[in-house]
Amino acid sequence: MTKIRLVTPQDRKQKILKDLRNSIQLLDRTKLHLLFYQRNFSLNPLVLIPRLVYKVKGDEIIDHVGFINHFDYDEVRARWTAKTLDATLHNGVIERDFENVASNYKGKVYVVTIGDCDYKKMEEFTKMVEGLPYGEISAILSAVDGNHFNEFSRKLGLEIDRQNYDKDELKDALNYGGDSMFCSFKTGLMLRHQGRELPRENGVAKELTPANIAEIVLNDFGGVKQLICYN
Repeated sequence: MTKIRLVTPQDRKQKILKDLRNSIQLLDRTKLHLLFYQRNFSLNPLVLIPRLVYKVKGDEIIDHVGFINHFDYDEVRARWTAKTLDATLHNGVIERDFENVASNYKGKVYVVTIGDCDYKKMEEFTKMVEGLPYGEISAILSAVDGNHFNEFSRKLGLEIDRQNYDKDELKDALNYGGDSMFCSFKTGLMLRHQGRELPRENGVAKELTPANIAEIVLNDFGGVKQLICYN
């Protein structure tokens, strides 16, 4: 008689980790990789309100967007690891281990690769925004396309386009109007810092939603969305 072995949650977790690690090894470490997160379910207003706006507009549901800001080689495990720069609700802008983030995310995580990345500039950008606080209200209102954000965005654009970057000056710019950082704003600024134009919301990074970023990288930058983790 054949004995049937049930698949346990631990078995499934190990398979998710194995597949994710294999996918990370296959990523081209000279390219720019954006990460899109689609949560299974949430009652958090930061998720629900933008989703309602997306539904009205007919936009794709994207709850969070991030990007890989550098790769490290793990000598002990003999494999590459990826780090992602995220705007988080409780800790602001922080660098996290992508394997840990994706494997514990309750939903789907997609990767979109869009050409070469200047990782030296990425390091500069990371130093500028890491540690900045999260702007909850701004994150919600970014989906509403308010023109009153334009002045703030253009002011920040002048700061970020300068040759000599000063984190304190950037923080001063971010405090303009009491605003802070959120995921799609940060990603839009990163794309501009990498020399890519933003053909949505008149190029104003402050008004970009995660769905806008997805539209830009898929339709304007020729990216292809691939599922990298599903939990």
